[in-house]
Amino acid sequence: MSPALQILYEQLGSSWANLPRQAKILLPIVGVLVLAAFVGLIMFSGTEENKLLLSTLSKRDRLLIQRELTNAGVSFDEARLTTEGSLYVPESLADRARMILTVEKLPQSGSGFDVFDQSGMGDTFLDYNRKAEEQAEISIRNSIESLDPVKYAAVDITPMVDSPFAVEKEPAKASLTVELKHGRRLDYKQIDGIANMVAASVRGLTVDNVKIIDSFGR
Repeated sequence: MSPALQILYEQLGSSWANLPRQAKILLPIVGVLVLAAFVGLIMFSGTEENKLLLSTLSKRDRLLIQRELTNAGVSFDEARLTTEGSLYVPESLADRARMILTVEKLPQSGSGFDVFDQSGMGDTFLDYNRKAEEQAEISIRNSIESLDPVKYAAVDITPMVDSPFAVEKEPAKASLTVELKHGRRLDYKQIDGIANMVAASVRGLTVDNVKIIDSFGR
């Protein structure tokens, strides 16, 4: 040991020896608590919040969803899915999980995905409708872009007109433009899944009124 370290070691030893007995007991405890708090802070800051996608799932749907997400490598809260029938996934994986399950036509019980945020205090009915439409378009776009062949997606939703004051009632419509990665294509199962997801996400929209066009105009 170098002379400088030897002196430092002796000084620390002397300081420790001169501490009162109570301080000698408290210092290690405080050190452990500080270390535990630091470790907890690191772990908490790296934990991503989970988002609820589906609830009140049947036992069959739970098993099918568990299989599909596991095979796709999408993490989820397995305990809550098994015991509560609620599907929670990390927020960054929510759109991908939604698209995977929609393509596989899950859940089979007919439950839909909740793509709308809660309305804010003081929102009017028109405000809520506009927010709902915007949120639906964003959620649909993100879900489509989670598909591997897709580079970019644009979503345009025309809400249904069903006001009692309207001269003519109009069904909801959706137009999707999908730009694919070079040399990639969407298969029929994926196209069908996109159409079903969009129809399930917009009030009054049917699959027949969902138009999907790729970057080549097909």
